[in-house]
Amino acid sequence: MLAGLQPEHIRPRRRRLKHKQPEGDKEFVTSFWVSPSDITSETLDQLWDSDTTATVVTVRLIPRRGGTEVSAWVRYHSSGRLRKEVWAGLNRLTGRQLVAVSASLPAPAVRSPLVVPGRDLREDEDLAVPLSPAPPPRVEVGART
Repeated sequence: MLAGLQPEHIRPRRRRLKHKQPEGDKEFVTSFWVSPSDITSETLDQLWDSDTTATVVTVRLIPRRGGTEVSAWVRYHSSGRLRKEVWAGLNRLTGRQLVAVSASLPAPAVRSPLVVPGRDLREDEDLAVPLSPAPPPRVEVGART
């Protein structure tokens, strides 16, 4: 869940966290929230980025009267600032980067420290949440003759 983050080495910034190990390289940690209408199986699958050192996707389910609310956010760990195409279509958590990390941890809380918009999860809806990036497609090579 922390993907190697150590609290004593984190320096919060408005748009990202900087993480520097005493004997290692610096790392940028940036979180974004997913618009409610974009919370689909396809979008959740597309959040995984191969150019990052770690990707943490959080999907939150909150019981509501008559149903369940779903919200989502993603955290990217990278050796440099993220390219625009990585986070295009996502919403910045400006000034809430550290809160986003703590909200993604499996710790009990009366109220979540991070408030992001959500939507109703339909009773008949199947929402697939991938646990890792999809493997690259396999290429079949025919036998030589």
